[in-house]
Amino acid sequence: MIGDDAEPGIYLLAAEDIFARAQPNHRIFVSLYEIYCNSLFDLLNQRQPLQPREDGNRQMNICGLTWHEIRSVSGLQRVTDRGATQRRTGSTSANELSLHAPMR
Repeated sequence: MIGDDAEPGIYLLAAEDIFARAQPNHRIFVSLYEIYCNSLFDLLNQRQPLQPREDGNRQMNICGLTWHEIRSVSGLQRVTDRGATQRRTGSTSANELSLHAPMR
């Protein structure tokens, strides 16, 4: 999904397509949040806690989430890299084994 320097992931490939189709008057914004231990955190705002809320149309909204304008694929990469440094990671007995499972 994320990719690396040698091979871009789906995020960057999708961003290339979005920027190729965008009109000059379009503005593109991104946000990045994490669900960790049944809580939401804004990864682009120092892991500030977020609140999910359901509106009158039964649509879920993430209150407090920040949006950041990007102007290029490299801008998306910088934002994604910055957010990745804020992520929490852990392992369980289930995913610990899946990390070492052979690819088929």
